[in-house]
Amino acid sequence: MTALLMTFHSWTCASVLALWVFFGDAFEECAECEMSDISLVQKKMQRVAKPQGASGIVDLALGWPAERDIPSQELKAEVDARLAPGEAERGLQYGVGRDLPEALASWLGVPSAELAATNGGCMKTVELLCLDAMAAKRGVLFVEEASFWHLGAFSASCPAEIVRVKSASGGYLDVENFESALRSLDVSKAGPARMLYLVSDFSNPMGGSLPEASRMKVLDLAEEFNLTVLADSVYRLLNYSTPPPKSFIDLNKARPTQARVFELHSFSKFFNAPGISQGWIRAHPALVHEFESGHVQLSNSLVQGVLAKAVADGTVATVHHKVRRAMAHRFQVFSDAMAEQGFPVNKPDGGYFFWVCTDKELNSWEFLLHGFLAQPGSQFAPTDPNMKKCIRICTTRTQNDDHLREGAARLASFFRSKQATVSTGVHPL
Repeated sequence: MTALLMTFHSWTCASVLALWVFFGDAFEECAECEMSDISLVQKKMQRVAKPQGASGIVDLALGWPAERDIPSQELKAEVDARLAPGEAERGLQYGVGRDLPEALASWLGVPSAELAATNGGCMKTVELLCLDAMAAKRGVLFVEEASFWHLGAFSASCPAEIVRVKSASGGYLDVENFESALRSLDVSKAGPARMLYLVSDFSNPMGGSLPEASRMKVLDLAEEFNLTVLADSVYRLLNYSTPPPKSFIDLNKARPTQARVFELHSFSKFFNAPGISQGWIRAHPALVHEFESGHVQLSNSLVQGVLAKAVADGTVATVHHKVRRAMAHRFQVFSDAMAEQGFPVNKPDGGYFFWVCTDKELNSWEFLLHGFLAQPGSQFAPTDPNMKKCIRICTTRTQNDDHLREGAARLASFFRSKQATVSTGVHPL
């Protein structure tokens, strides 16, 4: 026990005790904490997610906005206006409105007929569309090998056979691998290919954006195999240097025949308001009509009305600008700090995450011993043992620049203890 306490160097006794109170049983039940679903340690982590001081654990794991960045004051004025006399009944009554798609169309510069508001977050929309695709019988859902871990949870409610496709060196879907998997699929065993899900822009977790030529190839394959493409685009509006490639929808419109493709968007990241669980899809007008007709989603009139007003009066654009500026700054601080520590990392052009790979296997409980939290790579690629050598880093939960630098220092200390070499790419060494 003495040796363990010494390992925590500058931590206070209270910090050590809190660690064992919140995580002790998780250590007993999960020695290496490398599970395909969210681990026991990470579930515990969510209960103590508030960032702590320099003597506590530095949270580099949760992909949540910092409390200081949530636009509570900006939304308060919009809520008050929506509940004002003459407006309150409209905001609190049943209804399916188009105020939000109309406001978004004006802000984004796209036809409103291509947009539909969605409730329940992007994963709920993925689940609905997956159920649509699998309604006749079981079929195959293709996903990137390193993909958002929640896919494992919703697959229990959508009867899809998940087939994972390797990622390319740029941190996005390997389209050649995808085509090969499509053409070699044994339909008699798995069912027909029905759907592809990918994070197309500044992906979670690897940070890459699918190039335009690869997007065109995906659309060609989607048309050939009658696939529905779900392009999760929640990070598209968070570019800090190079803009993302042309969107799937814009590329699709230029083709002689239209593939079935939906772009999924959310206010969770670019507006830092995941708790409202509100977003939109963008698709061909016929698909938008199909979606709205097939899913009787009585709109959350209050939330959609508040957001519509916030979009129309420029509040959303103002918050979006602040979020981009803050995230770009954090990316630079963390990247510089890791370089100063002797471990330069690949800095994405946008999004929310750093993806860091090494030549050694990395275990969650060891992160804690070095005073930080991070998401293990095996969460995102459960069938690829090599991804145990990677971790996903999020910079939003740190209190300030010094706290973020402290997190980088602890991560570097961990790498030194493992005698690890850090890759400059998205795959392990």
